[in-house]
Amino acid sequence: MSSFKINFDFKDIEKNVLKEVDKELIVTANLVATEAKKTVAFKTGFLQTSIGVDIRNKEVAVQALANYAGFVEFGTTKQRAQPFLYPAYFKETKGLLKRITKIVENEATK
Repeated sequence: MSSFKINFDFKDIEKNVLKEVDKELIVTANLVATEAKKTVAFKTGFLQTSIGVDIRNKEVAVQALANYAGFVEFGTTKQRAQPFLYPAYFKETKGLLKRITKIVENEATK
């Protein structure tokens, strides 16, 4: 009788994939923030400088910290909306799923 054994260490693959996906999410978040800064309505520059990326506890957020950011993004009854975060998000995350899929495929074929 002959036999052979194949061992896969999925823990290493999972660890590597998660590390690479985390990197990709941070890169994408920074692209969203940069695009939002380019397109935001500009008067004093305070709103523009308040746009940034916050990373904590395995969560990546792009945020505008100016207290009036929501009024600019969504508008009010007296002011039309001037979206900057949502358009930046949609533009910069278009290929994110493909890039994550490629990370998984690359790691699985190592």
